[in-house]
Amino acid sequence: MSTPDVPESYKQAGLFMLISGVMNLMVGGVAVLMGLSTCVGTYGLCCFCPFIGVIPLGFGIHELMVASQMQQGRWIATAKGTNVAGLVIAVLTMSMINIVLEVLAMVQLGQPEAAKYLEEGAGSAMDWS
Repeated sequence: MSTPDVPESYKQAGLFMLISGVMNLMVGGVAVLMGLSTCVGTYGLCCFCPFIGVIPLGFGIHELMVASQMQQGRWIATAKGTNVAGLVIAVLTMSMINIVLEVLAMVQLGQPEAAKYLEEGAGSAMDWS
């Protein structure tokens, strides 16, 4: 079975998602630290506050794993879904840089070469021979 050439737009989308994943890690880390300081400042009355940053922090790790594999040219089934979820988290955390990076990655994944590569990869992933 021959593997198709990896389009540059797919790798470029991986680069945008990689940078956005690092930004999600930073936003999540800062949110956890702010929540911890709020918990300490209110003498434990706001102990749920550190958990506000857990979702961006956890998703940042996931996005880094997916984007690094995209950068290497591996076919990732969840590339588009990870991109959309990253856009939702970027909007919820109001991070303008992340929003721009996720939209740029979405545009790159929508290019005809990248879309064809994702479709061809879906067919080869089901081929067990």
